Amino acid sequence: MPTLEHQLQDAFARFSQDLAREAPWARENELVSLFAFGPLADVVADGAPLFSQRQIAIECAVPQRVNAAKSGRAKRDVRKDLLIWKEAGMTAWDATGRLANDPIAVIEWKGGRAKAARRESLKRDHDLRFLRAFVKATGNEAYSAHVRWTGNDWHVNVARITSGAEYPHWFDSAERAGV
Repeated sequence: MPTLEHQLQDAFARFSQDLAREAPWARENELVSLFAFGPLADVVADGAPLFSQRQIAIECAVPQRVNAAKSGRAKRDVRKDLLIWKEAGMTAWDATGRLANDPIAVIEWKGGRAKAARRESLKRDHDLRFLRAFVKATGNEAYSAHVRWTGNDWHVNVARITSGAEYPHWFDSAERAGV
């Protein structure tokens, strides 16, 4: 049986191949959708951690783990780009409307065409702070996907954060292509 890590690695490999073949004009939100409804949906398998497409959520709430709201007040929940839940149809809320559930994985995205590199880097640093706090609080997995157009092709780099370690180049399309 594959682990969630293996399912995601396979999905990112397929995604990189799709981008190389199709070279779409896409921004961050479109990239998330292309990934979720294509390669990620394709790796769903009975008996695996990701066993139903209904475990996948885009732009949904998770409990806030970092007290860093711009207003100075911490929000109870924040939306994250892509979540994978333990059960199909699960959300952050319990049956009474109380914020009670954490996803088994959070994937935050940065990327698209023509992004300002410095601004994008600062936003990715903010994402990494949240992801580290999420992993520390839950023991679950977190990923930071950085997908950018280099002028003639797409580059996909994904960092993986676990309770035991951080892997900045867990998946890198350039390394897989032998670049």
